[in-house]
Order: sequence, then C-alpha cells, then structure tokens
Amino acid sequence: INAKVDGHWEQVLAGAYCNYNNDPTLAETYGRLYNWYAVYDWRNIAPLGWHVPTRADWDTLANFLIKDEFTGGKLKETGNEHWLSPNKNATNSTGFTALPGGNRYYNGHFLSIGRSGNWWSSTRTGTSHAWHIILITNDGRFYNGHEDRRLGYSVRCIKD
Repeated sequence: INAKVDGHWEQVLAGAYCNYNNDPTLAETYGRLYNWYAVYDWRNIAPLGWHVPTRADWDTLANFLIKDEFTGGKLKETGNEHWLSPNKNATNSTGFTALPGGNRYYNGHFLSIGRSGNWWSSTRTGTSHAWHIILITNDGRFYNGHEDRRLGYSVRCIKD
C-alpha cells in the first residue's frame, strides 16, 4: 500500500497508513498503523505467499493457546522496554513478540502506544466495521472485537 495519509481519515475509504504521531522513527520499532481499507485494498498489503489473518485465523490461534487469562501474554513481548508496566502475564512463549503500537482515530488523534496493540483481521462486519484483536498492558487476555474501518491499527500477516 502506498497511500500515506497524515491528516484526518473521516472521508478516506481507500487504503491508508501512517506512523504513530506521524513520527517515522516510531515505525522502526512499532511498524505502521493502517486503516482497514489497506487490508482489503486491491494492491494487497500482504507479500506473495502471505495474507492478513481472518477472524477465524485469530480465533484458531487463541483456541490453540487455550483461551484464558494468559493467552494474550503468550503473544506479548516480555519486559517493559516497549510495554508499559505491568505488562501482565507477558511470556512471549509463542515467539510472536507483539508490541504495543497503539492506534489512530480517524480524526487524526493517536492513542495508547506502550499500552495496547491492535491488529486488524481481514473479516468485515456490517457495512462499516471489521474484526480486530487487542492486547493490553494491564491484562494478559486476548481480546477481539469489531471497530470502525477508518481507525488505524497494526497489521500482522501470516504465511499461506
């Protein structure tokens, strides 16, 4: 996706990305934040042989890890170099090394770097929402939900 948009995303219904706080140095560690339209864009955000996980893919992972109060912690990077304290139940036993890249509201505001990581799925719900997962610093659970497609979340591709 080559559609960097630093302003508001209220009217953007095409693939867009940005760096947290529009700071390219943060992208080196946390990656970029993408609206959901970048996930579903015809240019394909995933490299050849990879895809953005569906809701079912994320659910399969959570169920494989035995979905409980430790599931999210098995995905989170350990320690407090990137996650703010307490980084509860973080073991990174899967090697996933989830980082708390925060999120971006479609009005241009950034929130929660160090506190949460949010990753899109390719599964849409309704006419304006899509599924995503959430990991947070003060809880070791694995959460999922659906949010407005114009929000900026991280993307993690998986091998086909």
